[in-house]
Amino acid sequence: MMVAVISFAGSYGQKEGKKITIKGSVVDGTNASIANAIIMVDGEKTGYVTDRDGFYKIKISRKNTKIGVFTFTNGIVEEPIDGRSLINFRFAG
Repeated sequence: MMVAVISFAGSYGQKEGKKITIKGSVVDGTNASIANAIIMVDGEKTGYVTDRDGFYKIKISRKNTKIGVFTFTNGIVEEPIDGRSLINFRFAG
């Protein structure tokens, strides 16, 4: 029984090591912060949104390749992650 517990704890730690943190801001064409923009990873919605100042911070898997934001008024903007930990978004116009 002890061996199974130790093995499980070891594999759990390995999974956590594969996460990276990405943060940034979301603004509109006039550089005004956008609150409550939905953060997307590889085209899928997450449970994360920007705060009232337009900032976000999310932990994702290293295997993810794209991060994006969605708002009902501005649509979707996506960026490749490419090893970056700071990704800011600006909606046009």
